Amino acid sequence: MRAARLLGYADARLNELESSREFTEQQENKNMLAALRTAFGADETDRLMREGIFWSEDQAVAEALVA
Repeated sequence: MRAARLLGYADARLNELESSREFTEQQENKNMLAALRTAFGADETDRLMREGIFWSEDQAVAEALVA
């Protein structure tokens, strides 16, 4: 679940910066998204990613560092 939220956070920040992932990052993003949708379903993954859009940078970093 945390991964989906972090992915939503990262996507939102990239959009704010009008930036995009490099080719290899795009491939890994595609693989991660497919794995999340397999694990949680498309609707739940999308819902979790929408939650991550509203995270602050501090919250995203704290969540990323949780073991």
